[in-house]
Amino acid sequence: MTRTTGQWREWHHPEHPPGHHPGGRSSRLSIEPFCRGFSYKMIKRYWLAKEMVADKSSHEEWTWLPQGGSRLPQGWGLPQGGSRLPQGRTRTRRNPLFRSLALVGRMAAAGLLALALLSSPQPAAAQTGAASPPLRLEVEGKEVAVDPPPFIDAGRTLVPIRFAAEALGAQVGWHPEQQQVVVGFPGRQVVLTIGRNQARVGDAEVTLDVPPRIVAGRTFVPVRFVAEGLGATVEWDADTYTVRLWRQPSQVRRVTLNRAVGAAEIRVELSAPLLSHRLETRPDDPTGLVLSLYPAVPATALPEVPESDPLLAGLRFEPDGRGLRLVVDRRRGGPYRLEPDPDGLGLTLKLFYQVTGVEVSQDGWVPVVTIRTDGPVAYQTLTLAQPHRLVIDLPGVTPAPGLPAEVPGVPTLGLQRVRTGEPLPQVTRVVLDLAGPRPPVITPTADGLVVRLPPHLTDLRWEALQGRTRLTLLLTGPAAATAELLPDGRHLRVRIPQAVAAVPQVPQPGPGMAATRITLSQSGSPPGLDVVLEVPYYQGHRLLSGPGEGQVVLELEGSPVYGRRIWVDPGHGGHDPGALGPSGSQEKQVNLAVALRLRELLTQAGAQVQVTRQDDRFVELRARIQGANAAQADIFVSIHANSAGSPQAAGIETYYWDNHPESARLAQAIHRHLIEELGLRDRGVKKNDYLVLREARMPAVLVELGFISNPEEERLLTDPSFQQRAAIAIQKGIFDYFQQE
Repeated sequence: MTRTTGQWREWHHPEHPPGHHPGGRSSRLSIEPFCRGFSYKMIKRYWLAKEMVADKSSHEEWTWLPQGGSRLPQGWGLPQGGSRLPQGRTRTRRNPLFRSLALVGRMAAAGLLALALLSSPQPAAAQTGAASPPLRLEVEGKEVAVDPPPFIDAGRTLVPIRFAAEALGAQVGWHPEQQQVVVGFPGRQVVLTIGRNQARVGDAEVTLDVPPRIVAGRTFVPVRFVAEGLGATVEWDADTYTVRLWRQPSQVRRVTLNRAVGAAEIRVELSAPLLSHRLETRPDDPTGLVLSLYPAVPATALPEVPESDPLLAGLRFEPDGRGLRLVVDRRRGGPYRLEPDPDGLGLTLKLFYQVTGVEVSQDGWVPVVTIRTDGPVAYQTLTLAQPHRLVIDLPGVTPAPGLPAEVPGVPTLGLQRVRTGEPLPQVTRVVLDLAGPRPPVITPTADGLVVRLPPHLTDLRWEALQGRTRLTLLLTGPAAATAELLPDGRHLRVRIPQAVAAVPQVPQPGPGMAATRITLSQSGSPPGLDVVLEVPYYQGHRLLSGPGEGQVVLELEGSPVYGRRIWVDPGHGGHDPGALGPSGSQEKQVNLAVALRLRELLTQAGAQVQVTRQDDRFVELRARIQGANAAQADIFVSIHANSAGSPQAAGIETYYWDNHPESARLAQAIHRHLIEELGLRDRGVKKNDYLVLREARMPAVLVELGFISNPEEERLLTDPSFQQRAAIAIQKGIFDYFQQE
């Protein structure tokens, strides 16, 4: 099999393609004419044949002469015009490349004298005269051992791509289907195709003087093109036959300082991967760190470190030849780790935090443990019993030198002891010994953790007492509570500062209690527990427990009128003004004002209240009582003001009739509270068969709140505050009546 390249003519074994040998190296029979001065026939007859047979231990060189001898090995093509092999042959072991062989004896007999130089297996141009020294490759001032060595073709230096690229810190990829080599860094790539002069640098197409090729199993590429495509500088030293490559320094584009969870992170962002980096402590200060970057130059300012920073004292750049040093001054030593990015475009130096102190304090009735660190930390907790303990682990955090193993200032409020330690490397443990179960509330901060042991609501109980409802809240620790009626008048809130709800299921109040629903919620900062009771009526409350107790006891006054149907009848109205006062005031206005106030009080207490009239209108007497009977009211109360011919007549009267056995008791209860509340003359409880009393089917009363004909009592009856007091007195009398049923 024959092919011609320049002045070369080569023969190859049919089973092995050019450049291939079963042993892994090139196997080629190269035929070179002795010299240009011989005729074609002479050249055809005299050849120097050289076969390089490579194995793991030696190079063997075989030389055949053109006269006589045996044939070439079976399967090898004969040179054009060649003859049989000579009977004698020369064999030389471990011959270097570019060895000269002078064949004088046999050629003198033929009248010819020739001098031939054996060529190397690289496809370089034929050389005449003295051999050139071997090419050398240096990267960043250090010689790189290259096998096979570089060579020059058409004035261009070709080198094995992998040696040069990896020495420059670049990555090399091979795509056998496309016969393509991809060389570069993230964001910068050079793509070359074997045997083609077209290449690509990034997105740009470029034409090469010399195409890449495969020699001795290695891919050779033009070194200047690839190096400059990767941003490197190429130098040629003709005296030493040396190619020198210098990487363009990577730019430090950005340096940031981040207070991450568990460690302070110094982030270095680069324009291109480095050839090398190294992190070490400063010889003169073991707390300081030096990050050496090569080759690199600064292209950004360093972030300022606050004077209050507990971990860092400062950052600064120091030049180091073609390299750069980032000096990290720390206030104290501690663990650290350098994490390079997979793409080589960044480095992250992590300075792990330390626990610098543990303190115990008290916030009201809540013990507080403050764990101080250099920055924010993650944590894990474990609750143990027998004895009760809370274990807090801080992974990646170490105790600072001098951290006490036991914290002073305890016991306090159920906190018996606080201990610290390092059970595992780079794990700080804080153990709280407790008097009982105390679930913690842990709040991460910018410089550690705040552990609060607030009282937890673990249970609540309802009790229905005579006219009262009692609610008991059971806590895991001492607490203080407040209770208030909300502005809507329908909700009562009990607030326990810093307490936490831990009730799996909230029991609701039962039938007949002063509350119909209860809800729990957390609010405030620090959060407290709000216990909100929904009350259909509100008659009053009181806290029976004091500050510092492990429970909160609340009692609600009950409402005996809850669900009761009560009919309130303001007398007169419309064209019927009722009695008139000396100043012209009208009874109908006083009656309506007191009736509406009474309706509001009874409704707030849960009663179902109806009034005969809600404004100034006339209603027949019979229609009044018929409405109450139709509504099946439980009681009937008619409100009036008295009048007499004498202005000295004064006092309060209350009337009933024998229409119902309970009418007298209702009249007595209401009359007693009117006298107590209003302080007017007691004219007694009396019987009278008024129509509204006589025909009522329920206990019924009629009250005379005073004499509007009396100037002094007229002034009181028209006073809104007196009207409110009168309504309250009637309400209390109604309450007493139903409570005594």
